Amino acid sequence: MSTWIGLAAVAAAWSTPAEAGDVEDIVHVIVMAGQSNMVGGASVEDVDPVLQPWIEEMPAVPYRQWLNGSEHGQDAWDAHLQPRAIHFGPEMAFTHRLAEARPNHQIAIIKMAQNGTNLGCTWHPDGCGHHLYQMLKNITLYWIEDLERDGIEARLAGFVWVQGEADSTAAWAAASYYENLRDLVETLRIDLHRPELPFVAVRVHPRDIDYAYNPEVRAAMRTLSVEDPWVDSVGISDLALRDDDIHLAADSMVHAGIRAADSFLAIGCLDTVEEAPDCWGDFDGDEDLGVPDILELLSAWGPCGP
Repeated sequence: MSTWIGLAAVAAAWSTPAEAGDVEDIVHVIVMAGQSNMVGGASVEDVDPVLQPWIEEMPAVPYRQWLNGSEHGQDAWDAHLQPRAIHFGPEMAFTHRLAEARPNHQIAIIKMAQNGTNLGCTWHPDGCGHHLYQMLKNITLYWIEDLERDGIEARLAGFVWVQGEADSTAAWAAASYYENLRDLVETLRIDLHRPELPFVAVRVHPRDIDYAYNPEVRAAMRTLSVEDPWVDSVGISDLALRDDDIHLAADSMVHAGIRAADSFLAIGCLDTVEEAPDCWGDFDGDEDLGVPDILELLSAWGPCGP
């Protein structure tokens, strides 16, 4: 199948497994977000021929993207995963790896990314006057509802984060990266109604001298992954960068996507279906809304840096 055949046809294929029990009915929606390395400027032409299969288009994977302030491609679930013209990001190899490991799972990808954005302000849930987090939340909820309106049972499977370069240029942003990342994860879990939302962070490693605080940012990702069983971080320090010493080279983008997928699989993102609580807001699980729940909600709030 070389071209997109339409969501209705895909939905029909999903609902008719070749053999009973072989194919899941649920569509696992994965959100991928971050800054420029997530936007993806790797060139298709620069990928080693051996790695080319990892970036081939995937007609069976519905895909929607919001990049640098606007939606790209179709404004509905009638586009499929493929490079963006001659460029691609980690989503290509990531999804190929998942499809290889879980061939009977149905997957859809939502990508939202913007160049040069930091977690300390522009992605922070409080926003510092920016609204990227709110946009991310709204896009995720609305696009998943779009799938369900088309009669497809959708499940938010997890979140992949490729960001941190911008925070590596400022001492205040790097010093608060752990708290800001923890707040991002906790707020996403509340707003997206997944109390144990799996979260994979790729430890970006710019080597330009202007990114002097990157060790603190990467350490923050590692620390949170140790503390939270549903968070993992992926090292890519050994992968080659482009001449700017900031952005991943083409082959490196492929390897980063594969590593993120292996991490995603390792923490069980596609293996468990979390039951929705009977009462949203019951964060401590005692089946009662009370002061402890309010305190848990307030703990996710915090100051946004200058």
